[in-house]
Amino acid sequence: MRSLHHILLLLTASVWSTPLSAQRVVRSTPFAEISVRAFHAEGVGWDPRTHSLYVGSVRDGVVARVSMDKTTSTIVPAHTADLRAVFGVTVDTLRDLLWVSSADVPERDGGVATPRVTSAIHAFGLATGAPAGRWELPRDGRDHVLGDVVLAPDGRVWTTDSYGAGVYRVPADLRDGPLEPVAFSHPDWVSLQGITFSADNQTAWLADWSRGLFQVDLRTARVSPVTDTAGETLRGIDGLYWTPRGIVAIQNGAIPPRVIRVTLDSSGTRFPGVEVLDHPPGPGEPTLGVLTPEGFLFVATSLWPFYGPGGRLDPDQPLPTAQIRRLALP
Repeated sequence: MRSLHHILLLLTASVWSTPLSAQRVVRSTPFAEISVRAFHAEGVGWDPRTHSLYVGSVRDGVVARVSMDKTTSTIVPAHTADLRAVFGVTVDTLRDLLWVSSADVPERDGGVATPRVTSAIHAFGLATGAPAGRWELPRDGRDHVLGDVVLAPDGRVWTTDSYGAGVYRVPADLRDGPLEPVAFSHPDWVSLQGITFSADNQTAWLADWSRGLFQVDLRTARVSPVTDTAGETLRGIDGLYWTPRGIVAIQNGAIPPRVIRVTLDSSGTRFPGVEVLDHPPGPGEPTLGVLTPEGFLFVATSLWPFYGPGGRLDPDQPLPTAQIRRLALP
């Protein structure tokens, strides 16, 4: 997710402004499109049983379902259970739930200049879209935006706060109430984005858009920065996905944006370099994705670069169609 918040961070933090790679690599192919104008796709979830793709929209505050035959329907309409801009989307087949992170931002159609409405994690019925639960952050008068929402290997639902630099979980028993703050942090955290877990649920990695990648030992709560390699950087990462061969990351802070694979050493805190898997073609910006048997499916054309002052879109401005691309992971 890149918003005005991230643009300000880009101006004040040492990120980069020069290309990381002169040669573009395009291996992804189109998988699905949502033809609704100004549908700002951000997060995606996948149901392997029905081969259905669930796509959230920041601007519309809805979740669309793309069926196997590529037809699109709205599964969660706008304003359902006080749903605002939709960021992360995750399918939970064990509970038949759709998990969604939501907050108010100026880029939402009708949104506010600052996200004073409490950011929340929502659960909806996977087949019906009916509300099944809502968990909020504390109402502390500060701005919060819950970006990614993921399932850990043990089934717990985790989320990161892009504005408040915190990490939270839905209560294990799904009891109504506030989100649970997780008792680890790091002084360098500014804008948390993706989070991913090792298969044994002992280690997590978090991306901070402005500061890079961090490893978390879930047994001790120790947080360690993943050290950059000369000539490479792990800043500007949005989506983050663990695989046995390395961590797949969507790096929309790079010029040009790219999908990379980060291979870590045995400590999990250093990497010898990155493998560039894809430079998504076309306008817009890649954001979040999902690992599936069909390949890595990811949003390729989010609308963040097209917003003007106040988070508004020019009604006469040509906009890209919301495109989900598929990348086979070697």
